[in-house]
Amino acid sequence: MVNRLEPLFVAVVIPAYNCAETIRRAIDSALDQDYPNKEIIVVDDGSTDNTRDIVAAYPIPVRCIHQNNTGPDLARNRGIYSTSAEFIAFLDADDEWLPGRLSKSIQPMIDNPDTGITWCRAIDKMWDGTKKIRGDISAKLDRFSSGFWTDPHHCTPATTCRRNLLLEVGCFDRPLSAFADMDLWIRIREISNIVEIPEPLVIVHNRPDSRSRSKDIDKVRDDYLKIIHDALERRPDLYARNANLILAEGWFNLGHRYKKHGKVGDARRCFRYSFLKLPTRHTVQSWAGTFIRRGSRSTKT
Repeated sequence: MVNRLEPLFVAVVIPAYNCAETIRRAIDSALDQDYPNKEIIVVDDGSTDNTRDIVAAYPIPVRCIHQNNTGPDLARNRGIYSTSAEFIAFLDADDEWLPGRLSKSIQPMIDNPDTGITWCRAIDKMWDGTKKIRGDISAKLDRFSSGFWTDPHHCTPATTCRRNLLLEVGCFDRPLSAFADMDLWIRIREISNIVEIPEPLVIVHNRPDSRSRSKDIDKVRDDYLKIIHDALERRPDLYARNANLILAEGWFNLGHRYKKHGKVGDARRCFRYSFLKLPTRHTVQSWAGTFIRRGSRSTKT
């Protein structure tokens, strides 16, 4: 193992849309990293506030690219395509990095050429000021352990990739409104190793109006299943043997998502589809749980 940090070139890609209140915090946290050879690319995704002016006031190594609004995934692509850096590290405009985020994320890829992607843990900071490290209290719904999905605590601002692998698999070019990041990590993992850094090095600032909280659950379902079916078709050599397991896991997790949104009938159908793919005790228990009304506790006098 190589125990030194070589200053290979890394680009920090930050998609930004109307984030004048938070963009300085994100950029400053990237500039404060101890990794020496870096550039910070902010892709202003059609902001209507003064985000662009704030970014333009920063000197090199910060640069700003302006484009019409296309969404964060295509904005990230623009940043990836506009650099020749060996590594791409992602950061969102309303989040921030802690010291050591870059160096600790890049070192495993320097140590092992077969490692193409790394991710670290994150701290969720809620709008009321409370904080929780992702993964401290497991929220995993996976009862099947298919190994298909990456860890549910894996988030984009905690991820660093080799740029050549991003280009090889097509970056964020797939038309998905949900799970586009997880889909990308799956496609990279099919051709490379992924390494987790079990240390919280990112603060994710969650707001009540967070984009991820307002997604159409039916669209989420469609994209979730598309990712699974596309992977089964793309790499049968990797997935065909466990296809029913992967699909059972997918329907099981979707059932819990529907239940969380209060759509009990849809949740019940998802658990049924999961059971048909692979009968398990957990699926039966979850299906039965949809018939229990919340708050319907019996009281004894």
